[in-house]
Amino acid sequence: MQNSLALPLEAQLPDWVLTRWEALAKAQGLLLSAHLNPFLQRGDFDGDGKPDIAILVEQKKTHAIGIAIFHRSSAKPTLLGAGTAFGNGGASFDWLDIWKVQEKKGSRPEALLLIKESSVSALVTFEKGKYHWLPQGD
Repeated sequence: MQNSLALPLEAQLPDWVLTRWEALAKAQGLLLSAHLNPFLQRGDFDGDGKPDIAILVEQKKTHAIGIAIFHRSSAKPTLLGAGTAFGNGGASFDWLDIWKVQEKKGSRPEALLLIKESSVSALVTFEKGKYHWLPQGD
């Protein structure tokens, strides 16, 4: 039985993300995904000192899972996966078991750690204006 008091995913997005999300969803044919809990991560991914938001998304037609990242300082979101291959993660991140924010290390801002249990993981970092896939050892 579904909890009738559960807050819809869109209602959990910060106000500054909601309008940008709605535009991206319409343009790319996306839905918010409850593939994992939490479906949203907060971190300073671009290193500007302002919190950014990463959310799990699903491409409506193909059901491919991906990540949409919204930077506080940029109106243009970044879409990883969800039908377009990114790094070794492929075009769908449906393999993803755990995701979390990895703290800042040295000059590198916070990053997303993507984990497939009993397998290797990857760090998604933002450098020189774009996201990069960095495989991590077991």
